[in-house]
Amino acid sequence: MEDLEDSSSHYVYVIATLDAGKMVAPVKVGVTRDVVARCATIQTSSAKPLTVFHALGMPSRNAAFGLERSFHVNQDAHRLHGEWFAIAPLRALRLLMLEYVFATLDDQKLGAEAWESLGVECGEDLVPQMIAALDPA
Repeated sequence: MEDLEDSSSHYVYVIATLDAGKMVAPVKVGVTRDVVARCATIQTSSAKPLTVFHALGMPSRNAAFGLERSFHVNQDAHRLHGEWFAIAPLRALRLLMLEYVFATLDDQKLGAEAWESLGVECGEDLVPQMIAALDPA
């Protein structure tokens, strides 16, 4: 992770719990300008050690909060409390990256037949179905 303290940037981060030196669930997914400081702040109220697993630099504040919101909505079944999720860190990152891809896709260029071949029924809310098709649990 480079330049995580750049105050002009916004990041969507995955903070992981440390257990016996391994990064494990639960994870926290949120937005900040300073990932290192945010992790340190959260650490003061956590019973377990925490670490920054990954931070995605976003082009704007709105983009960062939009991606965070999308992740939170689509992973609500795994929510423990607030922004904490019972998801392994790498899986959380993969899901976050999928959310980013879907948010940036041009709907006109996405062929419905390609998704239908994966078992996704094209309708109003495709993201959860697309994630399930591309990232089966």
